[in-house]
Amino acid sequence: MQLKLRHPSSYKTTRWSAGTTTELYILPEGADYASRQFDLRISSATVEAEESTFTPLPGFQRILTPLEEPLEILHPDRQTQVLVQPYDLHAFSGGEETKSRGRGRDFNVIYRPDLAVQVSVAKPGGNQVLLAPGALCLFFSAQAQRVDFSLKAEVVSLDLPDLGLAQLEALDQAGTLTVQPSQVPLLVIQISR
Repeated sequence: MQLKLRHPSSYKTTRWSAGTTTELYILPEGADYASRQFDLRISSATVEAEESTFTPLPGFQRILTPLEEPLEILHPDRQTQVLVQPYDLHAFSGGEETKSRGRGRDFNVIYRPDLAVQVSVAKPGGNQVLLAPGALCLFFSAQAQRVDFSLKAEVVSLDLPDLGLAQLEALDQAGTLTVQPSQVPLLVIQISR
């Protein structure tokens, strides 16, 4: 098992209308978010305004979770609003008009629908993650913490910094990974074609 840490010093932070967004990961590597020439983008954004409007992203799917405080998500086109609690996942179309109420930091996965993307939450105490052969697996921690990863007889401990992202290199066969964050939930993102 080979885990690679992507350090926050390599992240790219830019402004958006209601705060900042920090790009943690993008596919293909070196792709450009601004021109929408990407397949997948993982980011964490600050929401500094009490009310904000999300950037429209037609042709993409989105999965979002607040990391600190609840966030009220409104979809005016379908007349729905949802209060999303920290580490609860909210999926929606990137082309859908989306507004929010509340401040804090969130976590976003934006991807083209031809990718198979699964996001789950691993909580302190040990969690089983089924790994598909060839899938890319990423692990995100909002706060610095030690995480233990166990696959078969191999155990790897990794110290993730604030906004830390670890990448598990593609496996050649299916497996069950045990993930044990020590303090706060860990977001697990699996990507395959």
